[in-house]
Amino acid sequence: MHMRTALLLSALVSCSFVAADAEIAERHVQDSDLVGKARMKVMFWNVFDASLYAEQGRFDPAEPFVLSLSYLRELEGEKIVDKTIEEMAKQKRFKAQELASWSSQLDTIIDDVDASTTITGVRDSLGNTLFYRNGAPVGEITDVRFTQGFFDIWLGENTSEPKLRRQLLGAKST
Repeated sequence: MHMRTALLLSALVSCSFVAADAEIAERHVQDSDLVGKARMKVMFWNVFDASLYAEQGRFDPAEPFVLSLSYLRELEGEKIVDKTIEEMAKQKRFKAQELASWSSQLDTIIDDVDASTTITGVRDSLGNTLFYRNGAPVGEITDVRFTQGFFDIWLGENTSEPKLRRQLLGAKST
């Protein structure tokens, strides 16, 4: 019975974050609708569930959209930031100084996560990135280059996770 109660509470918390993501999307994206969903796995581990929202469910990287990552396991914020910067560096578009600056900014935004944490990134109408944690604002980075590189980690043509990208963009995986 005790385990059943814990699972029920976990499901309720998860549902409230999904509602919070939809609310964030409604706030920042006109006529927002779900574009696609995907689960990120690394070897045997489920890392996060991702959801992409855009106007009328059609993704355009030059228009506002919302990408939400609901974590499924504990991860240190520092490791998330390091992996983020590593993935951005692989794009070979950014100077070392830019990456270092963004790393410092992300360090103040991204804390440790667990299976009850959802981090949501918003590409706003000005090309900035707004960050939310479990529906509450936690920071922003006002740099269009950061925004492009950051979201290209998951949504760019040269992502290291093409299957995840296809699912997020609403395409059938092959």
